[in-house]
Amino acid sequence: MMSIKLEFLGCGAGFSVGLGNNNVMIYDDTPENGYWLIDCGETTRVKLVERGLADKCLGVIVTHIHGDHRM
Repeated sequence: MMSIKLEFLGCGAGFSVGLGNNNVMIYDDTPENGYWLIDCGETTRVKLVERGLADKCLGVIVTHIHGDHRM
């Protein structure tokens, strides 16, 4: 049975530099095998590059649109 894992890449608001934007990465075994993002704040790319995962994104699920959700 496959399990889905959620990893929060940030827990702040649009202008929270220290906490990052509120973003979630969803994956099954490991994010290195590919993952989906829920919303993409401006700090998401930095977090993914730091972990070496910037090129593993399979897609983005957008729950709402405004200025702090873009990549």
